[in-house]
Amino acid sequence: MQIKVVWTKKARKNLLDILDFWTENNKSNAYSLKVKSEILKVERVLKFNPRIGVLRIHNGRKVRVFNFLRKFSLLYFLEDEYTIKVIAFISNSFNKDGFS
Repeated sequence: MQIKVVWTKKARKNLLDILDFWTENNKSNAYSLKVKSEILKVERVLKFNPRIGVLRIHNGRKVRVFNFLRKFSLLYFLEDEYTIKVIAFISNSFNKDGFS
């Protein structure tokens, strides 16, 4: 069975808010499309190596953090053997502590 990546509502909202910001800020969606493309690559990497992220404690829970494009982080955990649950998408440019 193939591993699947599932995004929580909060993580999906984080993503959409950040993509909207970059689209408005740059007056173009080109950068947002690049970020979306990179997210798909990150998801493929996680499917093949789900423990690649750095282990951290976030809100009392063990999560893994995967940074990419120098500006963004995905926070996730392994819900079960076949499911990676993304719980947050963070722009490290805005959130200097890396977590919200």
